[in-house]
Amino acid sequence: MPNVAQKPSASTDDAAAAPTSGAAAKRYQSILRDFMAYTQESGPYLEGHEFTDTELSGITPEEIIRFFKFKLYGDGDVNVSDKPLSGSHHTLDYYKKAISSFIPQREIAWDTLTRQGNPTRAKSVNEFVRHIRELESVEGSSKKRKKKDSASSKQQSTTSSPTTLSPAKRARTTAPVLPGGINNPNAIMSEILQQVHQQNNSVIDFLGTLGSSIDRFRSAMQEKNQCIMSNIHRLNSSLEYFNAYAPPAPVMRLPTGGPTTAVMPPGGGVARLPTAASLAPPPPPPPPQPVDQNDWFYLHPDGKRRRVPPGWQFPSGTLHELYKLWHIGDPANRIYPMKTFSAFDVSMCGSKRSRTTLSEARCLCTALDNEVNKAGRFVGPNVSEAELLDLFQLGVAGLDISRTTPTGRGRNINTLKWTSLVELGRKSTD
Repeated sequence: MPNVAQKPSASTDDAAAAPTSGAAAKRYQSILRDFMAYTQESGPYLEGHEFTDTELSGITPEEIIRFFKFKLYGDGDVNVSDKPLSGSHHTLDYYKKAISSFIPQREIAWDTLTRQGNPTRAKSVNEFVRHIRELESVEGSSKKRKKKDSASSKQQSTTSSPTTLSPAKRARTTAPVLPGGINNPNAIMSEILQQVHQQNNSVIDFLGTLGSSIDRFRSAMQEKNQCIMSNIHRLNSSLEYFNAYAPPAPVMRLPTGGPTTAVMPPGGGVARLPTAASLAPPPPPPPPQPVDQNDWFYLHPDGKRRRVPPGWQFPSGTLHELYKLWHIGDPANRIYPMKTFSAFDVSMCGSKRSRTTLSEARCLCTALDNEVNKAGRFVGPNVSEAELLDLFQLGVAGLDISRTTPTGRGRNINTLKWTSLVELGRKSTD
């Protein structure tokens, strides 16, 4: 039986059932739809969508942690080592409570051996929330940090009154002037100590910023080293394949048992027989080198590196053009295949629907891949454009899309924009 928010009461415990009405019920259902759409990599679910017990029983602690990372950092695969960019551990507690209320076995603790029970009560999920709480313990959550920065800026903008001045400033402003224009030595000493204090604070702030920069640099170097080792393994595999399957070069032999033509050098001289070196064909061309994609990451204004450059826009061409960009990418413009994109990569594309657009493109290309698999074929990692076109025709032939319009006119899917197909599919489900 479908499991929706139909269980009564609302409790603060993780095992409480979801509320049946009111704003809390709508919020719980919205969180569940958002979570299922992200973990199943499917399109956004409409309001009122019902999930079956089988779908809800398949939720795992790993999927919940990945969803939490996506909400806090914008990337479900990020290595958590810094304070959240958005939200706090209170946000995660609320998400746990919402998701747990729909779990069929929500009152049973998670069993790591049988993989059954309530995944929100798993030890790994609780340790992740505790880790986020520890990261926030220094300066508080992101909301508190924003309030703190706002309050400090207002305090700096106001003029300090004599009653709120520090002892050093009060001594400098109220110190009497000695005869001959000589200042009070105590005031001079207070000013020197204040300057030393400010200088020490500047050094401390610089060291803290330097430590963060070193950590980011170390993470970037580790990521690049992994890419380099991956390409080295690919190069070795290519060389082994070439050495094992490349045909041997033909050996040129002089004719035996018949007349041999002598070669007369220009300008006269002694005629010589052609040698094996002069008759040998040119050496075969070297094998193609693998494409180096190490530097196909682009720095954005927020200091993060993504798979698309700043200002990149989603393609608006035909379904075949989208399918090609999905599996092959755009090597001419140094763009990865779109199937490797995450929501973090397109979060700075300038559109509020960038993550939704990526999800819609993934749904279309996944549907094509499923039809290709049903036909007994599959899309390999090094597929060529010609082979991909053949596979695309197989996938399109299996899609359940009407080839005629409501007015009876023919519909050519090959010339139709892929965004129009998304809109067509959305209307068919309404």
